[in-house]
Parts: sequence; structure tokens; C-alpha cells
Amino acid sequence: MALLQRVGELRPSQMMYAFGVGAVVDLPYLSVMVLGLDDWPADPGLAPPISEERLLRAVRWTLGDQVQALLHPPAVPESDGVSSPFDEEARIGVPVASFPRWMVCPECRLLAPLERGLFELKKDAYHPERTRYVHPGCSRGKSPVVFPARFMVSCENGHLDEFPWHEYVHRGPSGCGGSLRLVERGPSGEARDIFVQCDACGKRRALSEAFGKAGEASMPQCRGRKPHVRDFEECTLQTKAILLGASNLWFPEVLTTLAIPAGSTRLAQLVEEQWAVLQGVQSEREVSLLRSVGVLASLVGYDDAQVWQAIQEHRGRGEAGPEPQDLKSPEWGVFTHPAALPGGDDLRLREVAVPTAYQHLLQRVVLAERLREVRALVGFTRIDAPGELGEVAMTELGRRMGLSRTDPTWVPATEVRGEGVFIQFREDVLRAWAARPA
Repeated sequence: MALLQRVGELRPSQMMYAFGVGAVVDLPYLSVMVLGLDDWPADPGLAPPISEERLLRAVRWTLGDQVQALLHPPAVPESDGVSSPFDEEARIGVPVASFPRWMVCPECRLLAPLERGLFELKKDAYHPERTRYVHPGCSRGKSPVVFPARFMVSCENGHLDEFPWHEYVHRGPSGCGGSLRLVERGPSGEARDIFVQCDACGKRRALSEAFGKAGEASMPQCRGRKPHVRDFEECTLQTKAILLGASNLWFPEVLTTLAIPAGSTRLAQLVEEQWAVLQGVQSEREVSLLRSVGVLASLVGYDDAQVWQAIQEHRGRGEAGPEPQDLKSPEWGVFTHPAALPGGDDLRLREVAVPTAYQHLLQRVVLAERLREVRALVGFTRIDAPGELGEVAMTELGRRMGLSRTDPTWVPATEVRGEGVFIQFREDVLRAWAARPA
């Protein structure tokens, strides 16, 4: 069950590359999993849309035409005053749930799942990062803080599950109902020094047997668990033991693009920037209605007929554009011909002279004095990473894990504004260099 209070903070960019849907976030006292989009609030006031038609088309090409929008992760609205942690808006954010749910008491070494009710949740509204579970019945300490057991199992299909502690220590299914303990026999913290043992029958087993060749023989078949959407599916692979915090626990699949002006006029650029609002407009009368409620303030100076015509032209360009998954070719065309780019708020380029010492290597240097990059999360993998540079290579292997139980109608996205430098090498020099055997 998702936690009902705030337990920490993340930056929007972290939702793309570090802690997105299906990722495990390691907090000071808790370990939580970011839940699927079914549990996210999709309120436009909390998760405003991002307008970037080229990226939206690429997302639709990847996930299906049912995707209608790119939305910011939900965030608390800006306020001039100091809000109380008990206000309703204090609950706004990305939903998470405790995972893994097996916890260890550092004093008595008791190993048990939260469902057994042996551990008690302690909330801290004013310091959410201090939210923790304690062991009130510990025989060796006064309600010590417990910590997540750092062992789990996963497979190449992206499934993730709790470590099969009971079956592992008993070497298979067992009717033994004894309590388990996780005992460390050395200071290193390595698997060879950690043992799980049963109080009732005395069975004991080292965690090192869950890894390597021994693990291939002892780990069970994957149950196909998808904890981020609280679901299961069929899977024929064998699970592999994996540690909490391992670098291969979660790999994001992100599509990125730079905002490039679609039209040569200022009105065409404004329409593109407002496309998240204008894409549903079907008549000149609807343009007038949007004006009446103050939605189209940026289009002042243009009458309804001009705006409606620009909307139709923009829609036509989208239908007749290049292959939607090709996000880089249009960017290459703009950067290699910066003089033809009309001025805009999202992209401003200026070509400068190539330094004399590098004229034999470089053909062009372009300063990006202003740019906007938009990123959209379309899925994730475990164990194996997707293709380099955001390529959707894992799709062919069927290993991309979805963001929701059903086909999503929106995906989380972020935008970053900044600047940069574009360097174009001379192709003849590169060809000559590549042809040299040395």
C-alpha cells in the first residue's frame, strides 16, 4: 500500500534518469519504489502539460497512439506563505510504496516482512526524511529503527521480487513457521559473511550461495512480479539475486529532443509553444472562446482567423512530417544551417569562426545561446540496459517494462533550458582517419 505521507524529495530530472517509475529510492531509513502512472495524479494543475509535438509523435510511435500528452511530474504549487505539513497539498507528489518489504532489526537481527505487523511505522510530518519503521518488541533494544533487507531477486524481463527468504534457508518449500534472522559473521558486509537462519528448525544458509554459479542452481523461477503496478505476469526465466542499490537494478528508457521552431513566422512558433492547449481546437470559434478565458495571452496581436489558420498549418506539418522516431535529423539540419533559423525563445543559434588551430579538423562551430531540451520516460529495463543514446533497442527483445498496467495515455516528461556548443567535424578528415589501420 502506498505511503500516505511525504517521505522525501526528488528533482524532476531525477524522475527521468535515476528514480523514475519502477525504480527503488534509498532513503535514510526507508527504501521505496516509485509506483506506476495509474497511481499518479494527472491533474493539469499539479502536472502541467509540456508542449513538444515532435517528441510526442515519437512517444506515440513507441507506445501507441493512445498517448495524448507529456506531463510534468506532479509538484506542489508555488506559494508565498509557509505551508503546514498537515495541509492537503503536503500530500501532492509522486506515489511510492515501501520496497523491499522485508526488514531487519539491527539489534536482535529479526528478519520479517512488514505484513507480519512486528514493525511499527513512525511518521515525522515536519521532517519527512525521518519517517521510519521501529521494532517495539525487540528483546535487545528499546524500539530500534529497522532497515530494509538489501537482497532481492530480478530477471532480464524486468521483473523484481522479494528475496525468497523462507524457501532459501529451508532449500525449498517448507511448513516450518519459525522466525528468521539475518546474521553477520564478519565486518565486511559481503554476502559470504551474511547468513539467514531459522529459529525453529535451526536451518542456516550463507547468502553467498545466491550468487554466481551456486545461485544459478539455487534460485527459483521468476514469478513475473511487477511491484510498481502491483501485478504479475507469466515468466519462464530464472531469477537472479540482486542487491539494493545495485547499478543494474533500473535502467530508464528516455526519449529526448531539442525544441526546434516548426514554422518560419513568429505566429507559427507561438502556436507550437502553445500546442498542448491548441491541439484540441477544431474551429475559429473555439479560438475565440479560449481568448475569452485568458488562455491565449501570448497570441495577442493576432486575430482569431490568423490563429486558426496557423493551427491548421501546424497540424498539417505534423501529419506530413518525417518518421516520428527520427528525432536527431531535424536537429542536425538546424545546427548545420543556423543562418536559416528564425529567432525564437526556445532556440537561438550563432555561428562563430572555427579556431585557426582546428580549421583542418572542424567545419563549423555554432553557439547555442538558448535552447530547450524535453525528455520523456517511456519505460525501463532491469539487469540489461537499453540501447545507447536512448535508442529503443530493447523493444525488439520484449524487455521494456511498461509504466502502467494498461497502455498509458500520458507519460512523465521534463524540460531543461540552457545553452551549449555544436561542433561539426569535417567528414573527409574523419573518413581518412577511419581508413588508417593504425
